[in-house]
Amino acid sequence: MQGPVIDPHPVRDAEPVTPAEASGSSRYRVLARLGGGGMGVVYKAEDKRLGREVALKFLPDHLVRDRQAVERFELEARAASGLNHPGICTVHDVGELDGRPFIAMELLEGRTLKRRIDGRPMGMELLLDVAIQVADALDAAHGKGIIHRDLKPTNIFVTEQGQAKVLDFGLAKLSEVSDSHISSRPTASAQERAHTSPGAVLGTVAYMSPEQARGLPLDARTDLFSFGVVLYEMATGRTPFEGTTVAVIYEAILNGEPPPPSALSSLVSAELDRLILKALDKDRSLRYQTARDMGADLRRLRRDSTSGKRAALPSAPRARGAFGLVPRWLRRHRLATLAALIGASALGAYLASSPSPPRVTGYRQITEDRALKYWPVTDGSRVYFTEAREPYVNALVQVSAGGRDVAPIPTELPSSRPIILDVSADGSELLVAAEREPIGTARRSVELWIVSTLGGTPRRVGDLRATSAVWSPDGKRIAFTDGEDLLVAGSDGSGARKIWTAPGLVLLSAWSPDARLLSATVYESGRQRLWEVGADGRVARRPVPALDAATCCGRWTTDGRGLVFEAYDDRGADLWFLPSRSGRLFGGQARPVRLTQGPIAFHQPAPRRDGRGLFALGTQAQGELVRYDPRSAQFVPYLGGLSAQGVDFSRDGRWITYVAFPAGTLWRSRADGSERSQLSFGPAPVGLPRWSPDGSRIAFIEKPRGQPWRIQIVPAAGGAARLATPDARSQTDASWSPDGARLAVGLSTEEQRDERPIDIQVVDLATGRRSTLPSSEGMFSPRWSPDGRHLAALSYDSLRLLIFDFASGSWRTLLEEKQVLTYPEWGRDGRHLFVSRGLVRIRLDPEDGRREVVASFEGLQQANEPFGEWAGQAPDDSVLALRDVGIREIYALDWELP
Repeated sequence: MQGPVIDPHPVRDAEPVTPAEASGSSRYRVLARLGGGGMGVVYKAEDKRLGREVALKFLPDHLVRDRQAVERFELEARAASGLNHPGICTVHDVGELDGRPFIAMELLEGRTLKRRIDGRPMGMELLLDVAIQVADALDAAHGKGIIHRDLKPTNIFVTEQGQAKVLDFGLAKLSEVSDSHISSRPTASAQERAHTSPGAVLGTVAYMSPEQARGLPLDARTDLFSFGVVLYEMATGRTPFEGTTVAVIYEAILNGEPPPPSALSSLVSAELDRLILKALDKDRSLRYQTARDMGADLRRLRRDSTSGKRAALPSAPRARGAFGLVPRWLRRHRLATLAALIGASALGAYLASSPSPPRVTGYRQITEDRALKYWPVTDGSRVYFTEAREPYVNALVQVSAGGRDVAPIPTELPSSRPIILDVSADGSELLVAAEREPIGTARRSVELWIVSTLGGTPRRVGDLRATSAVWSPDGKRIAFTDGEDLLVAGSDGSGARKIWTAPGLVLLSAWSPDARLLSATVYESGRQRLWEVGADGRVARRPVPALDAATCCGRWTTDGRGLVFEAYDDRGADLWFLPSRSGRLFGGQARPVRLTQGPIAFHQPAPRRDGRGLFALGTQAQGELVRYDPRSAQFVPYLGGLSAQGVDFSRDGRWITYVAFPAGTLWRSRADGSERSQLSFGPAPVGLPRWSPDGSRIAFIEKPRGQPWRIQIVPAAGGAARLATPDARSQTDASWSPDGARLAVGLSTEEQRDERPIDIQVVDLATGRRSTLPSSEGMFSPRWSPDGRHLAALSYDSLRLLIFDFASGSWRTLLEEKQVLTYPEWGRDGRHLFVSRGLVRIRLDPEDGRREVVASFEGLQQANEPFGEWAGQAPDDSVLALRDVGIREIYALDWELP
C-alpha cells in the first residue's frame, strides 16, 4: 500500500482525488494529500468513528471500471488485513465512496526505503536491522500463503522509530501496454525505465524474479529474489539489473550476472556478498527456499559483525594483517612478551567492555482466535495460558510453541474462572488459582491448585489462599502473596511463613534461576512498580532505574543474564530488558533497554527456556459501541460502532460527549455522530464526562502523570478547561446539580491516595466552596437526580446502592448485593435508577425498591477500559456498552542477548 506514509517526496503524477470527495464519507474526514502512484492515491484522514488518524488509499478514476484493477485492489485489502505483524502495514477498513473503492490503513511517519537509500549504500547496521525485519514480515506473509509479487524499496517503509513496514501486500500492478510493445518501448526517465514500467506480467520490472519475468507460476521464492534485489540496492545504492529499455532489463534478469556488491562498495563483506548472490540465483531450487532461512543468515551476519568474527569483515584483499599494526620498537621484543602484552590487553578490554545491547530480531504470532488471554507461561515446547471464553468464564488452554490451534486442558476445578500462574520445571504440571466465590464479590477466596498439563483431576495445595503464586526452580517451594504480604511455603502448602510486607498490594512474577530472589510487582501510590525481594526477605529493592512509566511482570532469563519486564504508560506497553550487570567486570548500574516499540503493545513476557527468545501477549485495543435490543435480546452496533466509552447525552438528547477508546481523549458531537470536535489534547487520559444541564459545559476527570485525579470543566464549544476545585486530593466522578450551579464529587480523605475516594462533597462552582454531604463517608460515584431531590451513590466496597434525601438529610439503602455494583445512572424521566450487577443491568424504582433486569451481558465481551466494564443509557433508556473488538494474541519473539 503506497499510502500509509508521510513522505516528503510524494509521487506527483497520480490521478487526483479531492478531499471534498473523500469527506463525503460519514466516517472519514480527509486532512491532507500524501501522495500516489499508478494504483492508488493516498490521503491522511481522520476516522471519525474511532477517533484516530489513518491513511485512505483510493483506486484512481481510470481504473475504477477495470474489473481486474478492482479485484487486485480488493486482494490488497484482503491479503493485508489477514496479516497481523509489526513489520506489515495494518489495514483497518475497506469501503467505497461514489463508486471509488478505498482502503483505510495504518498511518505511518517516516520515509520509504527508496528515500532512505537515495542512490547511496546504506550503513551496515541499518541495512541489517531493516533487512531482518523485512525477512520476518515476508515469513509471516508466506506462512499465510500470501506472496507479495512486487517487493521493492518504494513498498518498504521505515518509520521514525526504525521499524520496517512492508506495504502493498497482494497488489499486482496493471500493464498499460501490450506484450508486443514491451521489447521496443523506450522510456522517458530512469524511474519509468527501471522501476515503474509494468509489463503484461505482474510486478515491477527491475525487481522481478526470472520466473516472474517469464510469466511462470510463482511461489514464495519469487519474493526472496526480489528481496535480494532490494538488498543489493541497499548495499550498493544501485539495482543489479539495469538497462535503457524494459527489454534490456528483462535480458539482464534472465541471463545477466551482476557484479558482486563488494565490487561496488567497500562496506560489503564477503559473507554479505554470498548472502545477496544466493538470493539472486536464477535457479530457484538453489536460491533461499524460505524467508526464515534468509532471516537466520542475516541475523548470523549481524551477530558476527558485532562480535568481530572474520566472516563479517571486508574481503581479505582489503584487510590488513594484525601484526602490521604493531609499532616497530615493539617488534624487537621477544614473541612471548608480545603475546603476553596482547593477551593482557585483550582480556582487559573484554572484561571491562559493556555487552552489546539486546534486541528483538523477529516476531511470530502463534495464536489467532482473538479471545481474551492472561499470563502466558512456557515449558519450552508449549505455551500455557488462560482464555476468557465468555464473560466470567475462563478456560485453561495451551498452544504449541510453533503455533497451531489453541487446545483446552480438560480438568474440573471448583471455579468458573481459574487462572494459570506457573508451569513446573519439567513441564508436567500447572499452578492454578481458582476462585470459589462468585465473580464480582468484594472478598474472594482464592485457592491454589495443581493441574496436570495433560488434564485430569486437580489437587489442592494445602489450605493456601493467595492472590498470586510461583514455584521455585527446583519445585520444592511456593512463593505466594496475600494482599500486601509475601510468603513462602513448601510445595505441598505446609510451613507457610511471611518474609516481607510490601508498601502496597503485591503480586509475584518469578523466582530467579538461583532461587535467591523473587520478582514482585507492587501497586503503590496509584502505580505498579517492579521489586526484587530476597527469598529470605532480607533484601527488597527496586531493580529498575526510574522510568517514566509503570513497571511490572518481571521474569528472569533461564541463564540469569537479565530480567525481562513490562513498562507501560498512557501511550501503550512495551517489553524491556535489564542486564544483570552493565559490564563484564567493571560495570556500573545496569540500565534497561527497550525491546519492543510499535502499534502492538506487548505484555507479560515469558522467556523461553532455550534462551533464544520469549513469548508475550500482544494487544491492540479497540471497542465498538453497542446498544441492547430487547426484541432480539442482543447487543447491536450503535452510532456506527463508535469506539467510545463514558457516553453521556445532553438533556435535550441532541448532543453526546464521550471518551475515545483507547486514546483516552474527550470528544463532543451531534447525537448522530456529525459535527465531531475534540475537546482534550493533552497526554493525560480523561474519563467519565458529564453534560451540564444547560448543555454549555462538560465536566470530566483527568489524570496527569504523577498527580491525583482531578475534575475539569470545558466549554462544550471547545476551549480551555478549568479545575472545578483546587483541592489537592483525588477527585472523581462529577455529577451536576439540576441548576448547573454545583457539582457532587467523590473526594479522597487522604492526599495523594487516588485509589480511595471515600466521601462525597458538593462544590459551589461560583464561589469554590465545598461542603461534605452528611454521613457520606465511605461513599463514591454520586448521581444527582434530575429533579434535585435525591442523590444516589455507591458504598466504597461497591456492594450497596444508596439514596440521599436532601429534604430529610438522611441516607437509605436501595440495593445490597453480594456482587459488585457499577455505573449507577438515573433514567431520563428521573423516576428510575439503573445499575450494573455482574452480568446484568437492572432498573430500580427508588420509591418502592422494585427491580427488573433490562439487559444481559451474557455472551458480550466487554472492553475492560480504565474504569472497568462501562455501561450507560441512551436517551430512550436502552442500555449501552462497549464491545471488545481488539486483538490479543500470543507472540513468539526472537532475540539476541548480550
